[in-house]
Amino acid sequence: MMPPSAHSCGGISGRQRFSRRIFSAIAAPQDVVQDGFLVVYRQAHTFDAARPVAPWCLAIVRRLAVNRLAKDHRRARLLRLWSHFTGASDSSRSDESKQVASLDAALATRALDTLPPMQRACFELVALQGLSNQEVAAMHGISESTVRQHVFRARAALRSVLNGSEGRKS
Repeated sequence: MMPPSAHSCGGISGRQRFSRRIFSAIAAPQDVVQDGFLVVYRQAHTFDAARPVAPWCLAIVRRLAVNRLAKDHRRARLLRLWSHFTGASDSSRSDESKQVASLDAALATRALDTLPPMQRACFELVALQGLSNQEVAAMHGISESTVRQHVFRARAALRSVLNGSEGRKS
């Protein structure tokens, strides 16, 4: 058990409070720490030996944690939106609400069908299945920047179709 002073804010540094807040919100903090070890190993040649190692490592892990948290929030938002379109979120809806949801699902499916095959594949893998750009790039034999470009263009096309502005250019 920790000493009582460690439980109060006075005994914990701001860095520790920040780290606890971030890691408590992440589903798998061990994965972030393991990813941090990999980054430290791969980037060891960039480390300045005149500086202390611990803050460098902590900064890497903290950055990975913040990125993971942002990715989890984006994915959750996308899944909520997708469940709204497919009607998968609530079984107690009225008949009218279910009809609207099925029309929204049909619209979302048609919107996905309008995408070129590579844009659709990259969008589904990155946005819906949660794979990283690096993983998708390796799967398709393309660069990460190309994956990002396909996902960006797919999102823009889907946004315009779902907002009813398919024919307009902004």
